[in-house]
Amino acid sequence: GICPVNTEGKCSAGVIDIDYYKGKIRKMLDIIREYQLPLLPFRSKSGGLHCYLFLSKSNSAKNVREVLSQVVKIFSLDKMYGEQKVEIFPKQDKITAEGMGSAITLPYFNAEEPYTYLLDLDGNEVPFEEALNQIQKRITTIEAVREALENLPYNDAPPCLQRVLLSGL
Repeated sequence: GICPVNTEGKCSAGVIDIDYYKGKIRKMLDIIREYQLPLLPFRSKSGGLHCYLFLSKSNSAKNVREVLSQVVKIFSLDKMYGEQKVEIFPKQDKITAEGMGSAITLPYFNAEEPYTYLLDLDGNEVPFEEALNQIQKRITTIEAVREALENLPYNDAPPCLQRVLLSGL
């Protein structure tokens, strides 16, 4: 695994970790597709979902957590999957000088037969070489993610209504 934040409090990736293993994973893939979110869904080691956000330049861990928290909140992921089932990485503002921080499992470990891999939006495994191409195409900025969230349908509605209308919960 890797801790996405460094000792300076910067990171160039963030992850929404969904530890839910039943049919609702399809719902997250549909959300990414329908609203064209710049997230890349990877099967996690335990069979859940890691939705990675890859950034073109380092940003503060606080900003990365903030934008990923907005995704969780707008789409009611905490309600859809259960509060204890959704985590956001990086978890801390910076790692200690000793390099200690919360880590997330990297995809494609055991490359010959990986059990963590990129999923296409139909839920199929994407081979490693194609995954690298997809990652390159989806690298974005915090500003672009914020803009995408601001342009979601019902963005002029009160936040509670937007949440209900977009999540279906």
